[in-house]
Amino acid sequence: MACDLEGLLHPDTGLDSIEIGAQALELGIRAVVLQAHDYCTAPVAAYLADADFKDTPIALFGSVALNTTVGGLNVYAVEHTLMLAGKVVHMPTLSAENFLRSQRWPSRLPVGFDGAEPALSVVSARGRVLPELKELLEVIATRDGVLGAGFLHTSELLALFEAAKVCGVTRLLVSDPVRNNGARPGDVDRMLRQGAYIMISASSQGRDRMLAASLARTHPERLILGLHSAEASGSLRSHYIAALRGWLELGLDEGEIRRAIGDNPRRLLGLEERIMHGTHLHA
Repeated sequence: MACDLEGLLHPDTGLDSIEIGAQALELGIRAVVLQAHDYCTAPVAAYLADADFKDTPIALFGSVALNTTVGGLNVYAVEHTLMLAGKVVHMPTLSAENFLRSQRWPSRLPVGFDGAEPALSVVSARGRVLPELKELLEVIATRDGVLGAGFLHTSELLALFEAAKVCGVTRLLVSDPVRNNGARPGDVDRMLRQGAYIMISASSQGRDRMLAASLARTHPERLILGLHSAEASGSLRSHYIAALRGWLELGLDEGEIRRAIGDNPRRLLGLEERIMHGTHLHA
C-alpha cells in the first residue's frame, strides 16, 4: 500500500487536513504525512487520528519545518512535534540561507517574509555543525523521528547527516536534492552512503527527474517517489493518477513504482516495525 509523504495543506493543494485524510483513506493510502512550511502539523494529525480517522487503516503523521515561524532551530518545537503524532522534522525550508540566497535574498523574498527575518544555517562560518544542534538531533534519535533535509545546501547537509548519525538518528530523508540542495552526483552518492532515502517529487524536472530513473536501477531500496503532480486540482485522485502516469512515462516499471511509493516510505516511517510489535498506528 502506498504512502503519501507530501500531504501539503491548503493553499498548496486547496485541501485541508480532513479532506486529505478522507481522500487518501478512500484511495487505500497506507499513511499520510501532513506538511506545512509555516507551522507544526502534529497537533492536527494527533486530533484527527483519534477523532475522524480513529479505527481506520490509515496512519496520519504530523511534521514540522524548522523555519522562523516555529522559532528556527528550536529543540522545543522538535520535541513537541515528536511527542504528539509527528514523525518528520525538516530542517529549514523557506527560511534556509541556501533557499533565500537562491531567491536573491533580501531583494526578492518569498511571500510572508521580510528583511528582518534571519536566514538560517546549521553550520558555522568554518563549516562545522552548530553545537546547539546536538540536543535537537538527540531528541530526534530518542523519539525515532525522520530527519528531513529541508532546503539546506549540500555542504551543510552532508555535515549535518554525519552529526546526526553520531547522535543515533537512523531515518534520513532528502527531497529533490538537485533543486532543493544544489546536489551533484557525487553528493547524492554520499547521502546514500549515509543511509538517506532520496525522494523525488512528481513535479520534479531535469536532473532530479533523471535521478529517479537512475536510482530505480542502482539503489531501488532508497528511492521514494512523490505522488503530488504539478496540476492544479483539489482531488488527490487526480494528483496520484497524474503522478503515476508520469513515473511510467519516465520508464519505470510497475514493480519499481510500487516499491518506491509503498515499501520504501513504509520502511522510512517505521510502519513495519509498528505492525511487528503490535503498536497502534495512531499512537
